[in-house]
Amino acid sequence: GSRAPMFLLPEDARLGTGNSAVYPQAFGLMRMLADEIRVGSQGRVEVFVLDHLSSPVDIDQARRRLSRQPGEVLIMEAGEDRQVLRFRDLFLTSEATRDRPPILESHRLDEALATAGRRLGGAGLKTVALLANYRQGPANHPDSLRGMVQLLESEGYDAQLLEEFPSAESPIDLVLVPGQSLAMLPSDEAAAADWVSSGKPLLIGLGFSAPTEVVVFWNEILRLSGIQFQSGIVCQPWRGSTGTSQCDNQVELPPERLAPTHPITLDLRLAGRGMSWSGMRPLSIESSSLDSAREQLIWMGQNAWVETEALPDFQPGPTEQRGPFPVAIASQPWTPAGDHSGRILALGAVSSFFDPQLRDRDFLASCVRWSLGEDDRTSGLVALQSLPFQPTEKTRRSLANWAILTLPLGTLLLGLLVFLRRRR
Repeated sequence: GSRAPMFLLPEDARLGTGNSAVYPQAFGLMRMLADEIRVGSQGRVEVFVLDHLSSPVDIDQARRRLSRQPGEVLIMEAGEDRQVLRFRDLFLTSEATRDRPPILESHRLDEALATAGRRLGGAGLKTVALLANYRQGPANHPDSLRGMVQLLESEGYDAQLLEEFPSAESPIDLVLVPGQSLAMLPSDEAAAADWVSSGKPLLIGLGFSAPTEVVVFWNEILRLSGIQFQSGIVCQPWRGSTGTSQCDNQVELPPERLAPTHPITLDLRLAGRGMSWSGMRPLSIESSSLDSAREQLIWMGQNAWVETEALPDFQPGPTEQRGPFPVAIASQPWTPAGDHSGRILALGAVSSFFDPQLRDRDFLASCVRWSLGEDDRTSGLVALQSLPFQPTEKTRRSLANWAILTLPLGTLLLGLLVFLRRRR
């Protein structure tokens, strides 16, 4: 039969400081969830709760049988298959401050449970492999992709970090290339070419710093899909407090520049939620390739341009490419090869993959679902209040104008006040 043991144990000391109600609130929601599972399954799922009132022997036996790790609150079992849900996968909390204890901000119990339930007892987890090699600098640190791995696991996938490109015959369902700053070994290049030609899905991001030989290789591999990475760094004008152009730092991608009907961007567009990327390179659609249906998911506006000089001046010139042009493209063959979808998704930036706060988690999750042919499955958008504050270009412009107007006015009022006081 199926079982769902819950471990309602307050194990993170940071969440229990200052009379915090995080654990009581979260565990109260978990107990309600336990009742819903019992009723919804009509008794077919055995749910039992282990908490501070349970026998230490029972807790230890369950922990040993399930190989439970600290932080895991729900382990769903169906035969030999298991789905593990951790506290951080289900609940968003805020850190304690000087004035208040930690707070439970929001939860995603329904979507996480639905995802785990769909996976449990089926054909097993779909596996997403992240190519963790061929990067330099901080991006090559073992923990740099931890947030992305946690996102994939919370969406119900088996995430694996690989040092070499997998073969097309491997059981891996999707390869994710989160940037590449070093050319691959010939054996990995051959495996990548075979992977794409066999029709297995690929999600790849190349920022502006990717070497020329890397871009040339992938452009050759992706030619039949109609996707090409172009050279240069994407810039757009931005009048902030310094009046400088916005290029390598965050470039805003407002919701009106997201595809309005594609499954990846539809919900974000309807919610009026944009993104911001850094270090972008432009992409293009190869018009000579007619084997695939291509769609630009995200594009730059007419005021954007591309800097291609070795010493860029970060100013739009007469010879530089101007917008609009795409920075994210989805491609799917008209006639898929065998059982494989042949879906390819190319992004002109990699900053989202390495963001420790995962501001673009909804977009990334949609990218993975679409690549795996699961675009009819949604897990809901994360609440805006759960995401870090990120002012739009309009907000930044308003703040800059406010500063320009109020600072001289404040000085004038202060001078007038001093003048009046002296006259007295």
